[in-house]
Amino acid sequence: MSACHERFGRTLRRRLRPAALALALAGAACGGGAGVAVIDGEAVAFDEVAALTPDSGDVVEPAIFAQSLLLLITNRVLTAAAEQEFGLVITDAAAEAKTEELVAASGLPEEELLETYGLTAVSLRLISSGEVMRESVLAALAARMPAPPEEELRARYEAGALSAAQVCSAHILLESEAEAEEALSRALDGEDFAALAEELSTGPSGPNGGDLGCGPPSQYVEEFAAGTLAAEVGVPYGPVETQFGWHVILVSDRTVSSFEEMRATLVAEMQNESTGQAWEEWALGALGAADVQVEPEYGEWTTDPTPDVIPPSP
Repeated sequence: MSACHERFGRTLRRRLRPAALALALAGAACGGGAGVAVIDGEAVAFDEVAALTPDSGDVVEPAIFAQSLLLLITNRVLTAAAEQEFGLVITDAAAEAKTEELVAASGLPEEELLETYGLTAVSLRLISSGEVMRESVLAALAARMPAPPEEELRARYEAGALSAAQVCSAHILLESEAEAEEALSRALDGEDFAALAEELSTGPSGPNGGDLGCGPPSQYVEEFAAGTLAAEVGVPYGPVETQFGWHVILVSDRTVSSFEEMRATLVAEMQNESTGQAWEEWALGALGAADVQVEPEYGEWTTDPTPDVIPPSP
């Protein structure tokens, strides 16, 4: 299974979670247009929910039916709220394009996709419409977001410096500060750093001239990582104490993106996080405010702790 296929599967499972419970819903096959629920005064017919539920013969599993009903309720409530608050209207063309995109992302033919994830063509289309709505609301919410405060941007930049930088370094590991001071003095006086590491270092890199290769400072313990950022390139630095002992560090190359170079990325990251949180709050608020009544024989609507349709008890 491809990574894209796996991600698509997670997306579908979040929206239509298949359940293990298998309890026959008596008389479901002849439900016809009977009422199942009422959403803000608008009735939901049995056939509307049945169209979202894969054919399982004469038996409909209550848990699966309840999840299909949840999908319909969620889509209907949020789509109406998006239109009312943001003026967003999901067109058939947009929903169809999203369906094609989701099918392509799955890496499966549509028929196999439906069978694999327990969907129908109607439920896949509803999921696609919901994705278009979600993306549209996210864009509308993002447009409302103020720019992140400068101090927060800088704090995020500083916090990410260890993972954003790249350093090429070597070190000499010694047991005491005095030994490290002496090794540093010899290195600053011009002795070859690699030769000193081979002679003095107690670490496993000693025989290799203390070479640690290149990578982000975040791969090292905090004190050593800070030393690789503080050291002047090409100049022995230290001593630096860590849990392993005392280090003399030589940074041969270092690449650190400046704050201004990272600004656009930092802004996008922070706005995406804020927008994602705003979407969750908006969606939960809309679902919590909706007037949803589910007929007891089909389940119970709840918003505590999260919106859900609880299947009827056996």
